[in-house]
Formats: sequence, C-alpha cells, structure tokens
Amino acid sequence: MSVSADGAASREGFLRRARPTRRGMIRATLALALAAGGGLAGCTTPDPATVKLPPLGDFRLGYVVVVADEVQKGPLSREVDPKTIETALDRAIRARLGRYEGERLYHVAVNVGLYVLAQPGIPLVLSPKSALVLLVTVWDDAKKKKLNEKPHQITIIEEPGAGFLVGSGYTRSAEEQLAGLARQAAKAINDWLYENRHWFEGEGASPHPKPKAETGR
Repeated sequence: MSVSADGAASREGFLRRARPTRRGMIRATLALALAAGGGLAGCTTPDPATVKLPPLGDFRLGYVVVVADEVQKGPLSREVDPKTIETALDRAIRARLGRYEGERLYHVAVNVGLYVLAQPGIPLVLSPKSALVLLVTVWDDAKKKKLNEKPHQITIIEEPGAGFLVGSGYTRSAEEQLAGLARQAAKAINDWLYENRHWFEGEGASPHPKPKAETGR
C-alpha cells in the first residue's frame, strides 16, 4: 500500500511539523540527566526481523520522519553527524514497524532532542553510557490528525552486554553504538504503540496493559 497524496499532509509539511520545540529540547535534556544519573538501562533487544511483534490492529507504516538538525550533544559524548542519527533511526524504525500489514496508514515522526555516544578515555568511575532522547508523534493518514497531541518522550540508555560496566566507548565504534541505540528506540516506539493499540482497533477501544519485555537477540 502506498502513501496517498491526499493523506495527512505532504512529506515536506509533515517534516516541518515534526521539528522539536525549544521546550521539548529542554525537557529532553533534563530527562537524560536524570536517567543517566539513575543508571537506567534497556533490556537486550533482539533482531526485529525475527522477533514476534505485538499486535497493532490495522496499523501499517506510512511515512517515517526523523529530525535531528537541532539535536544537542550530551556531556562526554563522541561527535556524530545529525544526518547519521536520522539515517540510523529511520532504518531501525522501518525494519521493525514496516513488518505490520494492516489496512490503514499511520505516520511516525521522531524528534531527536539529545544524544550521547560514550567515548573511550573517560575515567571508569564515571561509567559513561550511550543514550538518546526522543520526542515521538503518530499521525493517522485517513483522519489527517495527530493521535497524540503532546509528543511522547522516550529516553534510551544503552542495553547491557555492550561493554556496559566499563562504557561502550571502549568496546564499540560510534556506528555500532548508534545502531544499538536505534534498535532499542524502535522497540520502545513499538512498545508505546502497543500500549495505545486502541488507536488502531477502531472507535471506542480502550487502552491496554504494557507489553512484556523482550529478551535475547
């Protein structure tokens, strides 16, 4: 199924409305500081091509718009081109959500507020971790409207098993760090959609419980 020309908007218009707000960027910065300080981490994320995905009713992926041109680099981070972040997230989201074969198109917009790619050479006592902070919005193509008026904030901290105790900067390249974070981000977006799968199950459907955590690769 192709994206209709009369859908939610043209891709350019959709892209403009997907850009992060200054307030959202500030919230993202604070969220990452709190999450990193608390030592939060995601579960090990399996390959999206093989894992059994949670049901999403009539969901079929339309546009994926990832915006990182105003992204902030967090403390003790490697440098990365915003376009590289956009590409990694776009690829991971499509690899996962693109497997759904529903009858209605939904578009996913992702604003990247902040990134950290842990680097080597940082004292181990600081236990540097890689992270992303995202603001996510979903659009219904047929209804030409956002399903969540307020962007949903997702904070991703690198998963265990990637040099987690000493920091992935010692064991992974920047590309590997970003690919791992993007895969986690795609799963987190998938989990959030599942929590709100009443959006894709027709009028009057009620919210559902959170999905069970995935394990393995």
